[in-house]
Amino acid sequence: MTPELSDEAVARTGPPGSSRRWVLRAGTVGLFVGGAIALGVGTAAMASAAGPHPKPAAKAPAPAKASPTKSTSTNATTTVSSLGATCSENSFFSGQPAAGSTVNAGDPVSVLYFDESEINAGGVGKNGVTALKPTFLLNGAPDPSVTVSVGPSFSKNAASGGFTGLDKYNHVLTARVPSNASGTVGIIAYDGDQNKTGGDCGVISWTVKATPPPPPPTQDVAADILVCSNGSPTSSPVAGGLISETSGPTSITAGQPIPSTSVASGTYTFHAEAPNDYVLVACGQSSANNKSVNVTSGSSKTVHFYVQAVAKAPDLAIIKVASLPKVKVGNSLTYRLAVTNVGTGPTTGTVTVSDDVPDGLAITSVSGTNWSCTPTGQHVGCTYTGGVIQPGETVNTIKIATTVLTTAPTVLVNTGVVSTPGDTNPSNDRSTVTTPVTRVLGVKVVKTPVKVLPFTGSKHTGLLVELALLMLTLGLGLVIAGTSRRKTPVLAG
Repeated sequence: MTPELSDEAVARTGPPGSSRRWVLRAGTVGLFVGGAIALGVGTAAMASAAGPHPKPAAKAPAPAKASPTKSTSTNATTTVSSLGATCSENSFFSGQPAAGSTVNAGDPVSVLYFDESEINAGGVGKNGVTALKPTFLLNGAPDPSVTVSVGPSFSKNAASGGFTGLDKYNHVLTARVPSNASGTVGIIAYDGDQNKTGGDCGVISWTVKATPPPPPPTQDVAADILVCSNGSPTSSPVAGGLISETSGPTSITAGQPIPSTSVASGTYTFHAEAPNDYVLVACGQSSANNKSVNVTSGSSKTVHFYVQAVAKAPDLAIIKVASLPKVKVGNSLTYRLAVTNVGTGPTTGTVTVSDDVPDGLAITSVSGTNWSCTPTGQHVGCTYTGGVIQPGETVNTIKIATTVLTTAPTVLVNTGVVSTPGDTNPSNDRSTVTTPVTRVLGVKVVKTPVKVLPFTGSKHTGLLVELALLMLTLGLGLVIAGTSRRKTPVLAG
Protein backbone atom coordinates (compact mmCIF):
# COMPACT_ATOMS: atom_id res chain seq x y z
CA MET A 1 0.00 0.00 0.00
CA THR A 2 1.47 3.24 -1.16
CA PRO A 3 1.50 5.93 1.32
CA GLU A 4 -0.17 9.25 0.32
CA LEU A 5 1.46 12.63 0.75
CA SER A 6 -0.20 15.15 2.93
CA ASP A 7 -0.51 18.80 1.94
CA GLU A 8 1.94 19.77 4.53
CA ALA A 9 4.37 17.17 3.34
CA VAL A 10 4.06 18.39 -0.10
CA ALA A 11 4.74 21.88 0.98
CA ARG A 12 7.88 20.81 2.65
CA THR A 13 9.24 19.06 -0.41
CA GLY A 14 9.73 22.44 -2.47
CA PRO A 15 12.76 24.75 -2.21
CA PRO A 16 12.78 27.37 0.38
CA GLY A 17 10.73 30.55 -0.42
CA SER A 18 13.78 32.76 -0.81
CA SER A 19 15.40 30.50 -3.37
CA ARG A 20 12.30 30.39 -5.52
CA ARG A 21 11.96 34.18 -5.61
CA TRP A 22 15.56 34.51 -6.70
CA VAL A 23 14.97 32.17 -9.63
CA LEU A 24 11.95 34.17 -10.77
CA ARG A 25 13.78 37.43 -10.59
CA ALA A 26 16.75 36.04 -12.51
CA GLY A 27 14.49 34.74 -15.26
CA THR A 28 12.70 38.07 -15.58
CA VAL A 29 15.94 39.98 -15.81
CA GLY A 30 17.16 37.57 -18.48
CA LEU A 31 14.06 38.08 -20.55
CA PHE A 32 14.32 41.91 -20.26
CA VAL A 33 18.00 42.01 -21.16
CA GLY A 34 17.56 39.65 -24.08
CA GLY A 35 14.63 41.68 -25.45
CA ALA A 36 16.53 44.93 -25.13
CA ILE A 37 19.53 43.51 -26.94
CA ALA A 38 17.30 42.13 -29.73
CA LEU A 39 15.48 45.48 -30.13
CA GLY A 40 18.72 47.43 -30.31
CA VAL A 41 20.27 45.05 -32.79
CA GLY A 42 17.20 45.17 -35.07
CA THR A 43 17.00 48.96 -35.05
CA ALA A 44 20.67 49.31 -35.88
CA ALA A 45 20.41 46.81 -38.71
CA MET A 46 17.43 48.63 -40.28
CA ALA A 47 19.15 52.02 -40.06
CA SER A 48 22.26 50.60 -41.66
CA ALA A 49 20.31 49.04 -44.54
CA ALA A 50 17.94 51.94 -45.35
CA GLY A 51 20.50 54.41 -46.77
CA PRO A 52 19.44 57.86 -48.22
CA HIS A 53 15.69 58.45 -48.97
CA PRO A 54 14.90 58.99 -52.74
CA LYS A 55 12.89 62.00 -54.14
CA PRO A 56 9.89 61.36 -56.15
CA ALA A 57 0.94 111.43 -128.28
CA ALA A 58 -1.26 114.14 -129.98
CA LYS A 59 -0.96 115.45 -133.67
CA ALA A 60 0.55 119.00 -133.93
CA PRO A 61 -2.09 121.61 -134.90
CA ALA A 62 -1.80 123.23 -138.37
CA PRO A 63 -0.51 126.81 -138.37
CA ALA A 64 -3.34 129.27 -137.93
CA LYS A 65 -4.29 131.04 -141.11
CA ALA A 66 -3.75 134.76 -141.12
CA SER A 67 -7.04 136.62 -140.86
CA PRO A 68 -7.61 139.28 -143.51
CA THR A 69 -7.16 142.74 -142.14
CA LYS A 70 -10.15 144.82 -143.06
CA SER A 71 -9.36 148.30 -144.20
CA THR A 72 -11.22 151.27 -145.54
CA SER A 73 -8.06 152.99 -146.63
CA THR A 74 -8.39 155.33 -149.60
CA ASN A 75 -4.74 155.00 -150.47
CA ALA A 76 -4.36 154.06 -154.14
CA THR A 77 -2.17 151.20 -155.21
CA THR A 78 1.13 151.94 -156.83
CA THR A 79 1.47 148.47 -158.27
CA VAL A 80 0.67 148.47 -161.97
CA SER A 81 0.40 145.29 -164.00
CA SER A 82 1.58 144.97 -167.56
CA LEU A 83 -2.01 145.42 -168.56
CA GLY A 84 -2.18 148.54 -166.48
CA ALA A 85 0.68 150.16 -168.36
CA THR A 86 -1.84 151.67 -170.75
CA CYS A 87 -4.09 152.76 -167.90
CA SER A 88 -4.14 156.52 -167.53
CA GLU A 89 -5.43 156.33 -163.97
CA ASN A 90 -5.25 153.73 -161.21
CA SER A 91 -6.35 155.56 -158.13
CA PHE A 92 -9.70 154.01 -157.22
CA PHE A 93 -9.03 150.77 -155.26
CA SER A 94 -8.92 150.02 -151.54
CA GLY A 95 -8.15 146.41 -150.59
CA GLN A 96 -8.59 143.76 -147.96
CA PRO A 97 -5.87 142.93 -147.24
CA ALA A 98 -4.10 146.15 -148.10
CA ALA A 99 -2.33 146.51 -151.43
CA GLY A 100 1.16 145.05 -151.45
CA SER A 101 0.66 142.84 -148.37
CA THR A 102 1.14 139.10 -148.27
CA VAL A 103 -1.67 136.61 -148.81
CA ASN A 104 -1.83 132.82 -148.55
CA ALA A 105 -2.61 130.54 -151.41
CA GLY A 106 -6.27 129.64 -151.18
CA ASP A 107 -7.22 132.77 -149.21
CA PRO A 108 -10.09 135.06 -150.29
CA VAL A 109 -9.31 138.68 -151.26
CA SER A 110 -11.62 141.70 -151.57
CA VAL A 111 -11.23 145.21 -153.03
CA LEU A 112 -13.35 148.34 -153.13
CA TYR A 113 -13.88 149.94 -156.54
CA PHE A 114 -14.90 153.63 -156.26
CA ASP A 115 -15.11 156.40 -158.90
CA GLU A 116 -17.35 159.17 -160.15
CA SER A 117 -18.24 156.88 -163.05
CA GLU A 118 -19.85 153.44 -162.97
CA ILE A 119 -17.59 150.42 -163.41
CA ASN A 120 -17.09 149.07 -166.93
CA ALA A 121 -18.26 145.47 -167.18
CA GLY A 122 -16.40 144.91 -170.43
CA GLY A 123 -18.05 147.24 -172.94
CA VAL A 124 -16.83 150.08 -175.17
CA GLY A 125 -15.90 153.25 -173.30
CA LYS A 126 -16.48 156.93 -173.99
CA ASN A 127 -13.44 157.22 -176.28
CA GLY A 128 -14.13 153.97 -178.09
CA VAL A 129 -11.81 151.95 -175.87
CA THR A 130 -13.06 148.41 -175.19
CA ALA A 131 -12.26 147.44 -171.61
CA LEU A 132 -11.96 144.03 -169.93
CA LYS A 133 -14.48 143.20 -167.27
CA PRO A 134 -12.88 143.04 -163.74
CA THR A 135 -10.15 140.39 -164.07
CA PHE A 136 -7.92 138.37 -161.73
CA LEU A 137 -4.20 138.65 -162.39
CA LEU A 138 -1.50 136.04 -161.71
CA ASN A 139 2.02 137.45 -161.97
CA GLY A 140 0.62 140.37 -164.05
CA ALA A 141 -1.29 138.23 -166.56
CA PRO A 142 -5.02 137.56 -166.63
CA ASP A 143 -5.97 134.24 -165.02
CA PRO A 144 -9.32 133.28 -166.57
CA SER A 145 -9.64 130.32 -164.15
CA VAL A 146 -10.41 132.71 -161.31
CA THR A 147 -13.69 134.60 -161.33
CA VAL A 148 -13.89 138.13 -159.93
CA SER A 149 -17.32 138.78 -158.46
CA VAL A 150 -18.75 142.31 -158.67
CA GLY A 151 -21.01 143.34 -155.82
CA PRO A 152 -23.95 145.72 -156.19
CA SER A 153 -23.38 149.45 -156.44
CA PHE A 154 -23.71 151.54 -153.29
CA SER A 155 -23.35 155.26 -152.70
CA LYS A 156 -20.74 157.31 -150.91
CA ASN A 157 -20.59 156.81 -147.13
CA ALA A 158 -22.84 153.77 -147.41
CA ALA A 159 -21.52 150.40 -146.15
CA SER A 160 -21.33 147.05 -147.92
CA GLY A 161 -19.14 143.93 -147.57
CA GLY A 162 -17.03 145.52 -144.84
CA PHE A 163 -16.27 148.68 -146.85
CA THR A 164 -17.61 152.24 -146.77
CA GLY A 165 -18.36 153.99 -150.04
CA LEU A 166 -15.75 156.63 -150.95
CA ASP A 167 -17.16 158.13 -154.17
CA LYS A 168 -20.32 158.37 -156.24
CA TYR A 169 -20.16 154.75 -157.38
CA ASN A 170 -18.84 151.90 -155.20
CA HIS A 171 -18.56 148.13 -155.79
CA VAL A 172 -16.91 145.32 -153.76
CA LEU A 173 -14.88 142.96 -155.95
CA THR A 174 -13.97 139.51 -154.53
CA ALA A 175 -11.91 136.53 -155.68
CA ARG A 176 -9.97 133.58 -154.18
CA VAL A 177 -6.25 133.07 -154.65
CA PRO A 178 -5.61 129.71 -156.35
CA SER A 179 -4.22 127.03 -154.00
CA ASN A 180 -1.21 126.55 -156.28
CA ALA A 181 -0.48 130.24 -156.80
CA SER A 182 2.95 131.74 -156.19
CA GLY A 183 4.53 135.14 -156.94
CA THR A 184 2.01 138.00 -157.16
CA VAL A 185 -1.72 138.15 -157.68
CA GLY A 186 -4.07 141.06 -158.24
CA ILE A 187 -7.29 142.46 -159.71
CA ILE A 188 -7.73 144.98 -162.56
CA ALA A 189 -10.93 146.94 -163.34
CA TYR A 190 -11.95 149.84 -165.58
CA ASP A 191 -14.25 152.81 -164.98
CA GLY A 192 -17.20 153.59 -167.22
CA ASP A 193 -16.21 156.77 -169.05
CA GLN A 194 -12.70 155.80 -170.13
CA ASN A 195 -12.03 159.40 -171.11
CA LYS A 196 -8.31 158.81 -171.31
CA THR A 197 -6.36 157.49 -174.22
CA GLY A 198 -5.62 154.15 -172.64
CA GLY A 199 -8.77 154.13 -170.60
CA ASP A 200 -9.15 154.82 -166.92
CA CYS A 201 -8.33 151.65 -164.87
CA GLY A 202 -7.16 150.57 -161.45
CA VAL A 203 -4.87 147.69 -160.47
CA ILE A 204 -4.24 146.20 -156.99
CA SER A 205 -1.83 143.37 -156.28
CA TRP A 206 -0.54 141.20 -153.38
CA THR A 207 2.42 138.92 -152.80
CA VAL A 208 1.56 135.25 -152.39
CA LYS A 209 3.18 133.69 -149.34
CA ALA A 210 5.47 130.83 -150.23
CA THR A 211 3.57 127.58 -149.78
CA PRO A 212 5.43 125.21 -147.39
CA PRO A 213 6.06 121.72 -148.64
CA PRO A 214 3.28 119.34 -147.67
CA PRO A 215 3.92 117.45 -144.41
CA PRO A 216 4.96 113.85 -144.72
CA PRO A 217 2.06 111.46 -144.58
CA THR A 218 1.14 110.42 -141.03
CA GLN A 219 -0.11 107.12 -139.68
CA ASP A 220 -3.01 107.02 -137.26
CA VAL A 221 -4.46 104.36 -134.93
CA ALA A 222 -7.63 104.29 -132.85
CA ALA A 223 -9.45 101.73 -130.70
CA ASP A 224 -12.90 101.33 -129.18
CA ILE A 225 -15.29 98.85 -127.55
CA LEU A 226 -18.49 98.03 -129.39
CA VAL A 227 -21.49 95.78 -128.74
CA CYS A 228 -21.68 92.27 -130.15
CA SER A 229 -25.29 91.39 -130.90
CA ASN A 230 -26.34 87.81 -131.58
CA GLY A 231 -22.75 86.91 -132.39
CA SER A 232 -22.33 89.71 -134.96
CA PRO A 233 -20.31 92.95 -134.67
CA THR A 234 -22.19 96.26 -134.48
CA SER A 235 -21.16 99.91 -134.52
CA SER A 236 -22.81 100.61 -131.15
CA PRO A 237 -20.24 101.79 -128.55
CA VAL A 238 -20.40 101.12 -124.81
CA ALA A 239 -19.24 103.36 -121.98
CA GLY A 240 -16.69 102.31 -119.40
CA GLY A 241 -14.04 99.65 -119.67
CA LEU A 242 -10.43 100.27 -120.56
CA ILE A 243 -8.15 99.99 -123.60
CA SER A 244 -4.38 100.27 -123.26
CA GLU A 245 -1.35 100.02 -125.55
CA THR A 246 2.20 99.79 -124.20
CA SER A 247 4.21 97.79 -126.74
CA GLY A 248 4.15 100.03 -129.83
CA PRO A 249 6.89 102.48 -130.88
CA THR A 250 4.71 105.43 -129.77
CA SER A 251 3.21 105.69 -126.28
CA ILE A 252 -0.56 105.85 -126.32
CA THR A 253 -2.51 107.04 -123.30
CA ALA A 254 -4.88 104.40 -121.97
CA GLY A 255 -8.58 105.14 -122.24
CA GLN A 256 -11.79 104.03 -123.86
CA PRO A 257 -12.26 104.83 -126.62
CA ILE A 258 -8.78 105.78 -127.81
CA PRO A 259 -9.28 108.50 -130.47
CA SER A 260 -7.34 108.55 -133.72
CA THR A 261 -3.74 109.24 -132.74
CA SER A 262 -0.79 110.06 -134.97
CA VAL A 263 1.94 107.53 -134.27
CA ALA A 264 5.20 106.26 -135.71
CA SER A 265 5.05 103.32 -138.07
CA GLY A 266 5.15 99.93 -136.37
CA THR A 267 3.12 97.21 -134.68
CA TYR A 268 0.69 98.17 -131.92
CA THR A 269 -0.95 95.65 -129.59
CA PHE A 270 -4.04 96.82 -127.73
CA HIS A 271 -5.47 95.22 -124.58
CA ALA A 272 -9.10 95.71 -123.52
CA GLU A 273 -10.98 95.27 -120.26
CA ALA A 274 -14.77 95.05 -120.35
CA PRO A 275 -17.04 97.59 -118.63
CA ASN A 276 -19.11 96.55 -115.63
CA ASP A 277 -21.92 94.13 -116.45
CA TYR A 278 -20.26 93.18 -119.78
CA VAL A 279 -17.86 90.48 -120.90
CA LEU A 280 -15.41 90.64 -123.82
CA VAL A 281 -16.22 88.27 -126.69
CA ALA A 282 -14.45 87.43 -129.94
CA CYS A 283 -17.64 88.16 -131.92
CA GLY A 284 -16.24 86.61 -135.10
CA GLN A 285 -12.80 88.12 -134.53
CA SER A 286 -9.54 86.30 -133.83
CA SER A 287 -9.21 87.51 -130.23
CA ALA A 288 -11.39 88.91 -127.47
CA ASN A 289 -9.08 91.13 -125.43
CA ASN A 290 -5.69 91.40 -127.22
CA LYS A 291 -5.38 92.63 -130.80
CA SER A 292 -2.37 93.73 -132.85
CA VAL A 293 -2.27 96.02 -135.86
CA ASN A 294 0.62 97.06 -138.13
CA VAL A 295 0.62 100.76 -139.04
CA THR A 296 2.55 101.82 -142.14
CA SER A 297 3.30 105.28 -143.55
CA GLY A 298 0.14 107.13 -144.42
CA SER A 299 -2.19 104.39 -143.12
CA SER A 300 -5.01 104.74 -140.66
CA LYS A 301 -6.15 101.78 -138.54
CA THR A 302 -8.93 101.34 -135.98
CA VAL A 303 -9.06 98.35 -133.64
CA HIS A 304 -12.50 97.23 -132.48
CA PHE A 305 -13.20 95.16 -129.36
CA TYR A 306 -16.62 93.64 -128.75
CA VAL A 307 -18.59 92.90 -125.60
CA GLN A 308 -21.95 91.48 -124.68
CA ALA A 309 -24.00 92.03 -121.54
CA VAL A 310 -23.78 89.37 -118.86
CA ALA A 311 -26.81 88.04 -117.06
CA LYS A 312 -27.10 89.49 -113.57
CA ALA A 313 -27.80 86.87 -110.92
CA PRO A 314 -27.31 86.53 -107.14
CA ASP A 315 -24.74 84.19 -105.60
CA LEU A 316 -25.08 83.84 -101.82
CA ALA A 317 -22.16 82.54 -99.79
CA ILE A 318 -22.26 81.55 -96.09
CA ILE A 319 -19.44 81.46 -93.53
CA LYS A 320 -19.89 79.74 -90.14
CA VAL A 321 -17.56 80.05 -87.12
CA ALA A 322 -17.60 78.73 -83.52
CA SER A 323 -16.77 80.85 -80.46
CA LEU A 324 -14.35 78.24 -79.03
CA PRO A 325 -11.76 76.02 -80.74
CA LYS A 326 -12.57 73.16 -78.29
CA VAL A 327 -15.02 72.67 -75.44
CA LYS A 328 -15.78 70.52 -72.41
CA VAL A 329 -19.03 69.61 -70.70
CA GLY A 330 -20.76 72.67 -69.27
CA ASN A 331 -19.14 75.20 -71.65
CA SER A 332 -21.18 77.78 -73.58
CA LEU A 333 -20.62 77.47 -77.36
CA THR A 334 -21.94 80.09 -79.83
CA TYR A 335 -22.14 79.63 -83.60
CA ARG A 336 -22.16 82.70 -85.90
CA LEU A 337 -23.39 82.53 -89.52
CA ALA A 338 -22.67 85.38 -92.00
CA VAL A 339 -24.30 85.63 -95.47
CA THR A 340 -22.81 87.66 -98.39
CA ASN A 341 -24.06 88.19 -101.97
CA VAL A 342 -20.97 87.62 -104.13
CA GLY A 343 -22.97 87.50 -107.39
CA THR A 344 -23.60 90.08 -110.12
CA GLY A 345 -27.25 90.73 -109.39
CA PRO A 346 -29.50 91.33 -106.36
CA THR A 347 -31.60 88.62 -104.75
CA THR A 348 -35.05 88.25 -106.26
CA GLY A 349 -36.70 85.89 -103.75
CA THR A 350 -36.73 84.66 -100.16
CA VAL A 351 -33.37 84.11 -98.44
CA THR A 352 -33.28 81.29 -95.87
CA VAL A 353 -30.64 79.77 -93.58
CA SER A 354 -30.96 76.35 -91.96
CA ASP A 355 -28.77 74.79 -89.27
CA ASP A 356 -29.09 71.37 -87.59
CA VAL A 357 -27.37 71.75 -84.22
CA PRO A 358 -25.57 68.53 -83.18
CA ASP A 359 -27.00 66.30 -80.42
CA GLY A 360 -25.25 66.92 -77.12
CA LEU A 361 -25.77 70.70 -77.41
CA ALA A 362 -28.67 72.47 -75.75
CA ILE A 363 -29.87 75.53 -77.72
CA THR A 364 -30.23 78.48 -75.34
CA SER A 365 -30.98 81.32 -77.79
CA VAL A 366 -31.11 82.24 -81.52
CA SER A 367 -30.84 85.89 -82.67
CA GLY A 368 -30.01 88.08 -85.67
CA THR A 369 -31.09 91.57 -86.82
CA ASN A 370 -33.46 91.33 -89.84
CA TRP A 371 -33.64 87.55 -89.38
CA SER A 372 -36.74 85.67 -88.25
CA CYS A 373 -35.44 82.44 -86.64
CA THR A 374 -37.35 79.50 -85.17
CA PRO A 375 -35.64 76.58 -83.36
CA THR A 376 -37.48 73.25 -83.58
CA GLY A 377 -35.71 70.60 -81.56
CA GLN A 378 -32.14 70.63 -82.81
CA HIS A 379 -33.14 72.36 -86.11
CA VAL A 380 -32.89 76.15 -86.56
CA GLY A 381 -34.60 77.80 -89.54
CA CYS A 382 -34.13 81.52 -90.34
CA THR A 383 -35.72 83.80 -92.98
CA TYR A 384 -34.18 87.17 -93.96
CA THR A 385 -36.61 90.07 -93.49
CA GLY A 386 -34.31 92.94 -94.55
CA GLY A 387 -35.41 92.97 -98.22
CA VAL A 388 -33.15 92.64 -101.27
CA ILE A 389 -29.48 91.71 -100.76
CA GLN A 390 -27.42 93.67 -103.28
CA PRO A 391 -24.21 92.39 -104.96
CA GLY A 392 -21.27 92.73 -102.54
CA GLU A 393 -23.53 93.19 -99.51
CA THR A 394 -23.01 91.21 -96.26
CA VAL A 395 -26.08 91.11 -94.01
CA ASN A 396 -26.27 90.88 -90.21
CA THR A 397 -24.97 87.74 -88.51
CA ILE A 398 -27.12 84.95 -87.07
CA LYS A 399 -26.05 83.83 -83.56
CA ILE A 400 -26.94 80.40 -82.15
CA ALA A 401 -25.99 80.06 -78.46
CA THR A 402 -25.70 76.53 -76.96
CA THR A 403 -24.48 74.68 -73.86
CA VAL A 404 -22.37 71.50 -74.03
CA LEU A 405 -24.13 68.54 -72.33
CA THR A 406 -22.67 65.37 -70.81
CA THR A 407 -24.12 63.49 -73.80
CA ALA A 408 -22.01 65.46 -76.29
CA PRO A 409 -19.92 63.32 -78.69
CA THR A 410 -16.16 63.63 -78.82
CA VAL A 411 -16.44 65.89 -81.90
CA LEU A 412 -19.22 68.39 -82.66
CA VAL A 413 -19.86 68.85 -86.41
CA ASN A 414 -22.25 71.67 -87.39
CA THR A 415 -23.23 72.84 -90.92
CA GLY A 416 -25.13 75.97 -91.97
CA VAL A 417 -26.87 76.20 -95.37
CA VAL A 418 -28.13 79.33 -97.21
CA SER A 419 -30.50 79.32 -100.20
CA THR A 420 -32.33 81.76 -102.49
CA PRO A 421 -34.01 81.46 -105.92
CA GLY A 422 -31.67 81.98 -108.90
CA ASP A 423 -28.45 81.39 -106.97
CA THR A 424 -25.81 80.62 -109.63
CA ASN A 425 -23.16 78.87 -107.50
CA PRO A 426 -24.21 76.14 -105.04
CA SER A 427 -20.60 75.34 -104.04
CA ASN A 428 -20.47 78.20 -101.50
CA ASP A 429 -23.95 77.67 -100.03
CA ARG A 430 -22.70 75.47 -97.13
CA SER A 431 -20.23 76.07 -94.30
CA THR A 432 -19.17 73.48 -91.69
CA VAL A 433 -17.30 73.94 -88.39
CA THR A 434 -15.83 71.10 -86.28
CA THR A 435 -15.27 71.45 -82.53
CA PRO A 436 -13.60 68.72 -80.38
CA VAL A 437 -15.00 67.95 -76.90
CA THR A 438 -12.44 67.38 -74.08
CA ARG A 439 -13.42 64.80 -71.41
CA VAL A 440 -12.27 65.24 -67.69
CA LEU A 441 -11.09 61.81 -66.30
CA GLY A 442 -11.16 60.65 -62.53
CA VAL A 443 -7.93 60.45 -60.46
CA LYS A 444 -6.45 56.88 -60.29
CA VAL A 445 -4.61 55.98 -57.06
CA VAL A 446 -1.58 53.77 -57.67
CA LYS A 447 -0.45 51.64 -54.70
CA THR A 448 3.29 51.18 -54.34
CA PRO A 449 4.28 47.79 -52.81
CA VAL A 450 6.35 47.90 -49.59
CA LYS A 451 9.72 46.39 -50.10
CA VAL A 452 11.44 44.44 -47.33
CA LEU A 453 15.00 45.58 -47.12
CA PRO A 454 17.62 42.85 -46.85
CA PHE A 455 19.61 42.53 -43.65
CA THR A 456 22.94 44.17 -44.21
CA GLY A 457 24.40 44.30 -40.64
CA SER A 458 28.04 43.51 -39.78
CA LYS A 459 29.36 40.26 -38.18
CA HIS A 460 29.25 41.88 -34.71
CA THR A 461 25.55 42.43 -35.18
CA GLY A 462 25.17 38.67 -35.74
CA LEU A 463 26.95 37.86 -32.44
CA LEU A 464 24.65 40.21 -30.57
CA VAL A 465 21.64 38.47 -32.08
CA GLU A 466 22.94 35.10 -30.91
CA LEU A 467 23.58 36.49 -27.39
CA ALA A 468 20.06 37.93 -27.28
CA LEU A 469 18.55 34.58 -28.22
CA LEU A 470 20.64 32.82 -25.57
CA MET A 471 19.53 35.28 -22.90
CA LEU A 472 15.91 34.92 -23.91
CA THR A 473 16.15 31.13 -23.73
CA LEU A 474 17.92 31.14 -20.32
CA GLY A 475 15.44 33.64 -18.89
CA LEU A 476 12.51 31.63 -20.11
CA GLY A 477 13.96 28.49 -18.57
CA LEU A 478 14.44 30.14 -15.15
CA VAL A 479 10.88 31.44 -15.17
CA ILE A 480 9.55 28.01 -15.89
CA ALA A 481 11.72 26.41 -13.20
CA GLY A 482 10.66 28.95 -10.59
CA THR A 483 6.98 28.47 -11.16
CA SER A 484 6.82 24.66 -11.43
CA ARG A 485 5.82 22.48 -8.37
CA ARG A 486 8.20 19.70 -7.48
CA LYS A 487 6.46 16.64 -5.92
CA THR A 488 8.83 14.57 -3.65
CA PRO A 489 7.23 11.63 -1.70
CA VAL A 490 7.37 12.15 2.09
CA LEU A 491 6.25 9.41 4.38
CA ALA A 492 3.72 10.46 6.90
CA GLY A 493 5.11 10.02 10.28
